[in-house]
Amino acid sequence: MLNPRKIQLMTRLAILEKERGGELRRMRESYRSDYIGIPMMKCGLRITAVFLLVCIICAVVNLDFILETVANEQLGLLAVGVLAAYLVVLLVSLIVAFLCASADYYRGLRDVEEYEHLLKGLASLEEDEWKD
Repeated sequence: MLNPRKIQLMTRLAILEKERGGELRRMRESYRSDYIGIPMMKCGLRITAVFLLVCIICAVVNLDFILETVANEQLGLLAVGVLAAYLVVLLVSLIVAFLCASADYYRGLRDVEEYEHLLKGLASLEEDEWKD
């Protein structure tokens, strides 16, 4: 005999697996620090690469200014300014990446808890069927 509650639980589980199957698996298999830290490292590497490209383009466009700076022996000041700008951009982007990854983690954690709750409900229904 078909149990409508069991069908409902199995349908909800199938929908969760289809919509967020990979994310649920990653959430269950990884630590919070890995789930948040890896996107932050990727973001840091991307920001560094983009900042270097922008610096190279600016250096080519403003070559006369850079040559004047070298001639006036103020290259250290220019380097400090560029480094300060890089650190500010990196810090802001890492904070944004942390907030986004944390929000994704807690949203996924809620989905994992719902998934496990549904699994427990399904297991208890099957256990009740075997008893009958």
